[in-house]
Amino acid sequence: KKSMKKIYVFVFSIFLFFAQAQEFNISLNLEKGKSYEIKSTSFNFAKHNVNGQLAKINLHLLTTLVFNVLHFQDDIYELEGRYVYYQNQILIMNNFNEFSSDYTTTPFDLGLKKMLNIPFFVQISKSGKIINIREYEKVTDAILSEFPEENREALKQELDEKISENSLKNLLNSTMVFLPKKKVKIGESWIIEDLQPSGLDDVFEKKYTLDKVDENFYYISASGTANSTPEKTVVLNGITFSPHLKFIENSTFKIHKKTGWINIAQINTKYTGTKKNTEVSLDTDSVLKREIQDTASVTASEKERRIGVNAPEMADGQ
Repeated sequence: KKSMKKIYVFVFSIFLFFAQAQEFNISLNLEKGKSYEIKSTSFNFAKHNVNGQLAKINLHLLTTLVFNVLHFQDDIYELEGRYVYYQNQILIMNNFNEFSSDYTTTPFDLGLKKMLNIPFFVQISKSGKIINIREYEKVTDAILSEFPEENREALKQELDEKISENSLKNLLNSTMVFLPKKKVKIGESWIIEDLQPSGLDDVFEKKYTLDKVDENFYYISASGTANSTPEKTVVLNGITFSPHLKFIENSTFKIHKKTGWINIAQINTKYTGTKKNTEVSLDTDSVLKREIQDTASVTASEKERRIGVNAPEMADGQ
């Protein structure tokens, strides 16, 4: 029995050795004519201490996008993207507001409904690099069309963090830009110069590690930090900060082996910072939790989709 046990241990060790030594080519392998979905659910819990008074801000954002593969040439995919659902919930000092592409209550609701299924185009490489985004302005123009012309410029600036070409780049970077540029082994790490929040370090380096591989998925973890630079400012939750801001991220990703498309990602980021001038002294502590999936419950019931709609629950979620 002891000899058989030794044989089993030896065989398992050999298997483990070859499994660890195997190299994997993690890249996009999308099929022309097929559609791929991204459902993003974000919770942002922020505490601002403004001149000694504590202000809590809870934001919940749920978006669903569908990308259709138009063609593939020279290692570049041409994707046609569309929003199919959008919901935003805001709780500030017990004041709750909600906007949704399902509603017709406010001009913003009507604008969100109008933007659905308006096509825009994305070029992306097999390694997940965003080459360009085209015709996205049609999406924001659809929203702005529901407002008086004199209000559109101010609203456009507000939309920049949530519904803009930059926000779309951030989402796509969260799901694809980290793919390694070469084959990697289990346990191997690589560094990606990620798209950082405006005003932080010019280069935001994140370390990615291939933790595990099974029959259908790659499992990847990531971590990174960045600090604001003296000559720049940072806008966070509508507030402009001077240099003292720190950004920390720890995330996990589950990637389809066959397509390289995201199956599920859990992204946790934390901002801490201080703003001081002659008018206001502000300290902030903000946590962003985002979950991204490849399957979207676009036909789910209203109750199922309205995650976090209960204001007291949102306040306690910190």
